[in-house]
Amino acid sequence: MKTRLGTVRIVITTFALFSALILSVSTFAQGTLIFNNRTPTADAPVSLADGTGAGNLVGVVAQLYKVSAGGVLTPLLPTTTFRTTPPRATYFVQAITPFVVDGVLPGQSVTVRMRVYQGPSYENAVALGLPHWESNDVVIPQLGGILKNGQIFPMPGLDGLSFVRP
Repeated sequence: MKTRLGTVRIVITTFALFSALILSVSTFAQGTLIFNNRTPTADAPVSLADGTGAGNLVGVVAQLYKVSAGGVLTPLLPTTTFRTTPPRATYFVQAITPFVVDGVLPGQSVTVRMRVYQGPSYENAVALGLPHWESNDVVIPQLGGILKNGQIFPMPGLDGLSFVRP
């Protein structure tokens, strides 16, 4: 004889297993990286004109773009913001780990560019003369993640990132 509590447990367990299956399948075939301008091998701080970190300016956003053939840029989501404390950390973004790069398989190469801007978009910041920065293109030889066959690739960072003032 099943009790009502037993039925509830079965429903919750079934829902949890189904959710875990859907989430794990959706992450297959999507390469990942660590979205951070502070890496173990080098830092790429973003400074304001007065030398302080970009985190001291309200409304500053960092966004990665996939760079395709011919320099075509595709914005990637989500965006992130800068750290606001302590002062020495305001040069660096709030890291996103893992950051999914849609349409690129784990183990494949991708070229990305990081744009930093104040306002709703980089293009808007440029048009209105608001603060904006753009990094060099960074080639990531192999994105991290797990292929359907179970092959695992470690998640890379943004090594080699640097910023050019507009």
